[in-house]
Amino acid sequence: MPLQPYQYAGNEPVGKYDNNGKHIVGLRAEDKAYLATSMKTHYGVDVSFTERAAMVISSEQMQLAKHSNDPDSYSQLVNINEMAQDQTKVLNVAAISGTNVERTGIGVGGADQDGNSARHLEVGVETGPGASEFFVSTPARPNNAWIIIRPDITNSETYSAEGNQKTKECGTCVLVHALLDHAMQWFLSGSSNTRIEGVANHNTALVNKAGSVPRDGKDHTNDGSQK
Repeated sequence: MPLQPYQYAGNEPVGKYDNNGKHIVGLRAEDKAYLATSMKTHYGVDVSFTERAAMVISSEQMQLAKHSNDPDSYSQLVNINEMAQDQTKVLNVAAISGTNVERTGIGVGGADQDGNSARHLEVGVETGPGASEFFVSTPARPNNAWIIIRPDITNSETYSAEGNQKTKECGTCVLVHALLDHAMQWFLSGSSNTRIEGVANHNTALVNKAGSVPRDGKDHTNDGSQK
């Protein structure tokens, strides 16, 4: 059954939004589980979630990660934690199982670009084979965005690399890519057709965590269009 927009917030998309920001959010149990497992696997940190589903990395976990990660990976984690603590924006992460093409409606809540309160804006995204992750934002809701991940695809997906090679599989690296190559640029520049995204953090994750050759970027769109 296709996901409906209300299901993302447990049939309460307005009541479970924090329009004041400060969050990387996993609304559903499966979203929280995906975030927790990925952060533990990739960075070795245990995360928790507030009553409003916001991901929290404690200072103790950050200290442990500083000693257990290489400097580049720890720097990535610091950036992710900065987004989680941001005072202005809500970044929702949804993990959708399966590989079938699926038309998904998501609600991007919060105030519109003129500061007016808005209960709901639905954005349609078609997910399926060859489409492992999406970043969705709109100028109409400047403080709310979504990352949609298909773990069953990302965990077995490879990418074009230099010398006609392919990268190694690394599902957690795709989450890092979505968070830092896509969402971080949104945090910095907002929804913009000139926002540069790229694969720099994905390559760092692939090399350091998966022992992979880096992507050549030929199979990736490097700007903020359609985001």
